Amino acid sequence: MFNLDNEWLAKKEVRQAICMAIPTEQFAADSLLGLGKPGVGPIAPDSWAFDTELQPLAYDPEAAKALLDSVGFPEGTEIRFNVNQGNVLREDWLVLSQQALSEIGITV
Repeated sequence: MFNLDNEWLAKKEVRQAICMAIPTEQFAADSLLGLGKPGVGPIAPDSWAFDTELQPLAYDPEAAKALLDSVGFPEGTEIRFNVNQGNVLREDWLVLSQQALSEIGITV
């Protein structure tokens, strides 16, 4: 979920860049031990409301950086993630996301 009240997260290109910069396939393979797969949007695939036509954005840090550049995103801009303490899987996801986003100029 993104805070659309945030000046930068309100821009579709920034949200897309964030999604493109995080290696979700690798995370799923490593952390979920092959028992799960990356989500595509906020709705679970077994829900009646899930859009089966929805396609994930490909992992592409270079294209993500280009998207940020296209909207004038200032390198080093800080965004905050929230995760519940003690949920090791979510904490691991946050660490991976923090590292991946730093590579495209976003500080988490």
